[in-house]
Amino acid sequence: MCCRPMITLWLGAFLYMGTTFLGCTTHDPRPVPLENMDEIKPGEVIEAQKPDAVPNPVTLQETLAPIVKGSQLDPVIYTGVFNDVSLAEILKVILREADLNLSVASEVDLTRRVTVHLQQTTLTEALDMLVFRGAGYAWEIDGDSLLINDHQERIYQFDYLDLIGETDIEIGGDMLASSVEESGVSGKYQLKAKRESKETDVWGNIQETLDLFRSANGIVRINRNAGIIYMADKPRRINAMVNFLDALIDSLHRQVFIEARIMEVTLKKESNYGIDWSSMSIAFTDASGRVADAFALSINGGSTVIKASQTNFAAIMDFLETQGDVTVVSNPHISVMNGQSAIMTVGFQFPYGDVSGVDRDTYTNTTTYGTSIKRAILGLQLGITPQISKDGIVILNIVPTLTRIQGQEDVELPTGSLTTETVSNPIIDLQEFSTTVRVREGNSIVLAGLISQVRAVVEEGLPILGSIPGLGALFRHTEEVLEKKELVIYLTPYVSQLQ
Repeated sequence: MCCRPMITLWLGAFLYMGTTFLGCTTHDPRPVPLENMDEIKPGEVIEAQKPDAVPNPVTLQETLAPIVKGSQLDPVIYTGVFNDVSLAEILKVILREADLNLSVASEVDLTRRVTVHLQQTTLTEALDMLVFRGAGYAWEIDGDSLLINDHQERIYQFDYLDLIGETDIEIGGDMLASSVEESGVSGKYQLKAKRESKETDVWGNIQETLDLFRSANGIVRINRNAGIIYMADKPRRINAMVNFLDALIDSLHRQVFIEARIMEVTLKKESNYGIDWSSMSIAFTDASGRVADAFALSINGGSTVIKASQTNFAAIMDFLETQGDVTVVSNPHISVMNGQSAIMTVGFQFPYGDVSGVDRDTYTNTTTYGTSIKRAILGLQLGITPQISKDGIVILNIVPTLTRIQGQEDVELPTGSLTTETVSNPIIDLQEFSTTVRVREGNSIVLAGLISQVRAVVEEGLPILGSIPGLGALFRHTEEVLEKKELVIYLTPYVSQLQ
């Protein structure tokens, strides 16, 4: 106990000595030299030290969505089994958790017995199974109310042109002329195909079909100009009509792009019997030259086409050039909607005179000719009608016609018992056929085999001497030859994918 004052005394002495020692070591501050004091302007220094202007406070705008009753509730999942239970009892169970008001039309029978099994379904799915599929009524949620009605209204937008067309195809005819038929000999084979305007009236067909779907009290109104169909009927009838319209518009809106190449091959002497497709052996490889491309080409006998680093059409052209001189008659590209007919004509109209009858007046001994001017289309005409299936199969009805003038023929018409009149008529060479083929989109088809003989004038001679007037005939040779030409049609359809 007696040691504590002594320790305190020594500690105080130690602190006093330390303070004294530190105080003895301090020095007086030395003056700081200031240079150019006359150049310093206090006003500029004060302005430079002022803080920057305080920016205006940023206004934060917060948009709050309006509070809607029931909008923040978690979705309710329904699971339950209801066997032969009234509609009213099931609705009571479902609406207990949905927090919805209920409005039922007077025509709705709430005592109707319904059997439904719900397994992890939402409110919309449960109402659809119960009210629509189970009881056959229409329902909708308007705000916080569930509305149930025995009738339903629906406005359907059907985008289709109010266009009525008519297709008429006639191929073939009387090969021996009608005058020979009297002797019991005939050579007539004719193919006729016709779609009347009534069959192509899409809107008229829709009206007839929907009238079959609707009930006795149902209403169907169609506005062709706006493309709107109004329907009011029982919900199940409305659903059947909507399913029909969905399938119809999906089919009618399909479109095919047809790439057509029409060629004429002047056959060589060794190919007088036509193009020998069996001698074609071509294959395709990819850019690396290793893997063969998947190339589907249907050529009469199904030959294989193989060619490296070229397209399928280029391979066909290379093969045709081995058979003769190839001339591309036309290269049309046509887009056609499903079930519609398209026609393409390349050529010109050739006018010629035609005598329809001769009238001879025996009293005045005068002869009157009934004449008219007719026109024949010389060139190529291609008609195509596609039918496009849902899985990409395209059925094509193809009607190509190729005409050209072979020459002139003088026809003598009797004007009296001993007199005749000569009329010159053109001889028109005709190549045509009609066929229906089935092909998958992207694949190609080749139609060939129509061979015709064409008269051609071949002139040979010396280049300079043959053109001398008068003497040139001595140095040139003119010959009329018959050339055999075969028509080849190459078609590739592509189904357009419209969104």
